[in-house]
Amino acid sequence: MDDRRLLLKAIQAEPLEDTPRLILADWYEEHGDVDRAEFIRLQIHEPKSHRIAFLFHRENNFRRWIPEPFAPHEVKFERGLIVRVKCDCPKFYDHAGELFREGAIEVVKMRDRKADRDFQSYIWVKAYNWPQIHNTWVESPYVLPPDIWERLSEKWVYWPSDRKGEYDSRKNANKDLMQAALAYGREQAALLDGSDAT
Repeated sequence: MDDRRLLLKAIQAEPLEDTPRLILADWYEEHGDVDRAEFIRLQIHEPKSHRIAFLFHRENNFRRWIPEPFAPHEVKFERGLIVRVKCDCPKFYDHAGELFREGAIEVVKMRDRKADRDFQSYIWVKAYNWPQIHNTWVESPYVLPPDIWERLSEKWVYWPSDRKGEYDSRKNANKDLMQAALAYGREQAALLDGSDAT
């Protein structure tokens, strides 16, 4: 694992600590990305500086700092790194690894996913044929890719065995989805040890 990945792993382990981020800024500077280093330092020390926006847009830096196909309006930087993403599920599923390799993601929202109400609870449904469905993208908003569905903490499963649920609110269902998406993204970026991946 290279030094930058180790620093990102340290940042994820202690997301509120500035020291690993500043060390990452030093790493970028040593490797020729002076704008990225200054961007991180400014967002930590002078978060209201007008220079932040200048650095972000100069020579289209954001194109290098935000992995394709994500757009600037789909991510949020804090203290120099991407910490939030809000996009559609297929984009996240296909490109989570690239996204997590570039940031310290703390929040994931899938704007096209919504838990289904089933009697008095909310559920998520697993798509067994995700690649085929994904290519045509015709399924319902409560259907999740198997790799994310299996990471949901809610273990109540009923027939057919492709449903997990009994969340008392859509908010709790979405919170669990976010935790599953974070675990999936970290695994895709190889930021978690194999024993920690769920």
